[in-house]
Amino acid sequence: MPSIKRVQTKSDELNRIQDSYLPFLNSLLKHPLLDGRLVETYADAQGTEIPILLTAAFRNIPHKLGRAYRGAILTGRDQNATIWEDATADGPTGNPDRTKFIRLRAAGTNVNIKLWIF
Repeated sequence: MPSIKRVQTKSDELNRIQDSYLPFLNSLLKHPLLDGRLVETYADAQGTEIPILLTAAFRNIPHKLGRAYRGAILTGRDQNATIWEDATADGPTGNPDRTKFIRLRAAGTNVNIKLWIF
């Protein structure tokens, strides 16, 4: 996220407040968790947005970050299931491209999920 820029004003008090708070606020904006997006659906072959359904087979879920993801937080699920990320190396048997996909599966039951990917 872009930094908040200091604005020079005629008020010394306001300038001091900016000098006091902007370093703190800008350090918060650099936190990696904020540089993410909520993924609740993905487009099927016809372009229709559908919920993310995980089964026992690994599924490539597009994250649309425009870069390799750093991590993900499960924000919702409709069943009690364990979610696994494919830990194998990138390539034919692993994640084909971490800049485009996160590769997940479910254990226990099929489950619809929502993710914050950063």
